[in-house]
Amino acid sequence: AIEAELDWSSPTTTQCIGGPRPTEDGLRLVFKGTAGPDPLLVIIGVGIGEAVTAARNVPASVTVVREGAGEFFATQGDEKCAVDELNQDPVAGQLGRYRFTGRGYCTQPARAVGTGAGAVLVSRFDVDAIVEYPREP
Repeated sequence: AIEAELDWSSPTTTQCIGGPRPTEDGLRLVFKGTAGPDPLLVIIGVGIGEAVTAARNVPASVTVVREGAGEFFATQGDEKCAVDELNQDPVAGQLGRYRFTGRGYCTQPARAVGTGAGAVLVSRFDVDAIVEYPREP
């Protein structure tokens, strides 16, 4: 449904936020950028928490949203993608803030959700993001 090789390495062309999943069962990374004329959101869910500093073969999920078109594609579960290798390093002097780096892959496509059609295969992904874990006041 979307044919593009995304390279969102420039901070002027993409936005990224990271933090705990709303269900608090892992981490959520949200990237916003474009693929041609289309604004996209790519959401990667990773099954780790703040205490994990390094890991391999961690279950993951991928959701791709074509903003404005109302098209959603999701792997719907953590068994179709994985993060091969990841590191989560504390940012010096910033409690609860980490630099997350990792690379991963999906073995099955993210299929259209709702009334949409099509699929998006995210064969591999590399991420480098700042993640914030909220602190109690």
